[in-house]
Parts: sequence; C-alpha cells; structure tokens
Amino acid sequence: MELTATYICPVRGLDGLEAPEPSRIETAAGIAADLGLKRLYLPVLEEALLGAPRAVTAYLDGLVAALDRMEKKGLGAMLTAPAGRLLGLGWGAPYLASGWKAAGTPPIFLDGKVRRLRPYDWWADPAVMEKRIRVFSECVSALSGHPALSGWVLMDRALEWNRPSAQVADWMLRSCLGEIHDKGSGAVVYLGVGWSELLDPQIVRGLAKEVDGLRLGGMEHPPEALGPVQDFFTENLAAGYLGIMARWLFERPVEIEIGYRVPARSPGAEEGAEAAQTLTTSGVAAVSRPSLADPEPALRQRPPWVLRPGLDRVGLLDAGMEPKAWVPAWLDTLKRGAEAGEPFGFIDLSRNEYLADPMMHLQRLWGHFRDDRVRRHPL
Repeated sequence: MELTATYICPVRGLDGLEAPEPSRIETAAGIAADLGLKRLYLPVLEEALLGAPRAVTAYLDGLVAALDRMEKKGLGAMLTAPAGRLLGLGWGAPYLASGWKAAGTPPIFLDGKVRRLRPYDWWADPAVMEKRIRVFSECVSALSGHPALSGWVLMDRALEWNRPSAQVADWMLRSCLGEIHDKGSGAVVYLGVGWSELLDPQIVRGLAKEVDGLRLGGMEHPPEALGPVQDFFTENLAAGYLGIMARWLFERPVEIEIGYRVPARSPGAEEGAEAAQTLTTSGVAAVSRPSLADPEPALRQRPPWVLRPGLDRVGLLDAGMEPKAWVPAWLDTLKRGAEAGEPFGFIDLSRNEYLADPMMHLQRLWGHFRDDRVRRHPL
C-alpha cells in the first residue's frame, strides 16, 4: 500500500496564491521520503493562473522550483490541477460562482475571501469551459516533463460544484487528457472525486475508463449513512470501506484521503497501529493525508485552517516538522500490511443491483464490512 500526502506550505499557506516556499518543501520532502511516503500532491490554484502575466509566470516558476527541491530529495510529485477542495474548503476561480450569496452552499475561497456563493453552471457555458482548458494547457506546458512529476489529478471534486451531463464531463476530461498527451507526457492520471459519487455513480463509471485511478476524498464530511464517524479509529475503518466500495464499483485503483478526525489528545503508537490495521485489508491502492505538516502559528487563523477546529492539527508532522507520536506506527502498519483474502467478500450483490438503490446498499453493506473486519482483526 502506498502512502502519500498533500503538501500545503506551512510557511506561506494558500490564501496568498503563492507557490510553496522552496527551502521548506525541500526539508519536508526529505522527511516524507524518510518516513516512506511515495509522493506528495502539490495543489495548483486556478485563481493564481488568472492574474497578470508576470504574476502567473512567477507562480509557475515557483512550482518548478518546488519540483526541483523534491527531485533533489528523491521524492515524486503529482499535481492536482486545478485543486478543487483542500482541507474541506473549495478553491476556485471567479467564473465558477454566480456572485449571489447563498447561505447553504459549501464555502469557497475566491478573490481573497472565504465566501458562500451560489454556484455558476459553468458546465453549460462553452466559453468558461474553453477558458479553463486554456488555463490548464498553460500549466501543463510549464510543468510537464519535469523529472519529479509522476502524474496529475484532474477535475478535482469538480462534479460536486454543479452536476454536468455525462457527455459534457467526458468532453472536459478528454480535453485535459489531450493537453497532457500533446505535451508528450506519459504521466499517470487520476480523477479527483468525492465519496458522494458512490450515491450517483453513473458519470464516474464512464470517466473512470479514461484514467489510471481515482483519488477519493470527502472524509471532512463522511456519509450520514455510516453513522457517527467521530474518532481516529472509526475514520480509518470508514475510509477503508468507502475506498473498497469505490474500487469495486468503478473498477480502478483507489487512493483514499483520510485524516480529519483529530482528537484533542494525540493518539499514541498503539492506537496508530490499531487504526491502520483497519485499512491494511481494505484493498485500496494508497492512503493519503490531507496535509503533510501543520501550519506555523501565524497561519492558524487564516483559510483554510480557520474554517473549523482541529484543521491545524491534521498533518503527519507538527509545526516543527517532527513526526507526531502515532505516525511511525501508523505508517509502518500500513506499509507492512498485506491484503488478506478476498477484499470484496462482504459484497453480496452485483453492480447492477447496487445501482438500483445506491443509498440503501451503501448503508447496508457498511454493516457487512464492519462485521467482516472485526472477524479478521478482533481488537
């Protein structure tokens, strides 16, 4: 099982729309490599690619510098381009929002502030779609082919902002893939989706055929169908379940993002190992943390960390760049764990039967999964 994390610069943060600080990412990459992480995800902020030409060039040059420092430490990178959601906060561009306030909508960072705005149906606007492709193409041209760059995450959580038709979503994905292939890149491509696609899976079932795997997020707000997911252990168990369901349903390797349930008291080594054990037989290809390192104190009252209590403690490393007490045992257990038996053994129906009522079956199979994991690994 591979181990990864998103790199959110603990010195500069995100709200300044800056690339990571070079010396800190070099240090972080070395520590991550020593811990056994396979790669880091670098988020590309779409709004940073819409400024004046000089500012855009500086941002892209900063990403190249970050990749250079990662290469120096022997750690690979994947670019999330553009990043749609980081630590539970949406990140976008002005043409994705209507300008009308809407209290019930998810928060999004736009134009220097966290806002709650009614989504604009950009999927139905050819001009915006073509603009987004042009912006993406500029990013690919600047970064593709770098030795440290192993792949891309495309359309990150884009299906949750407004729901497109399957045909339009397919056109957008193929257009992005075309830009990557035109630049001669043989990089791996993942699709960034949320667990909600398990409840409305038809679009992703089609798109998954075009990519190498899925990066599954959404654990900042886990499904109500699973009941309370309030602690470190249960989050690991629930993430393993959603990951294996996505692997079964979409028939692609799945990487699951996990790490939003942070207790006030940091877990110890034994608790870390027990929680990781629930993931080792889940059949997911990789486990990813939403942030490698906690932010420096000056950033804790800025987005995204200010959004909810505990977000400034989700990293594998503390603000001093030291691994937390539970991290070595958690990582070692994941690295040593081998898939035992049939990972889909708890599933008692066909994919077509599941598609007839996804909500009911997602909730019902959760009980089967828990019973199966307790039988395999009684604690």
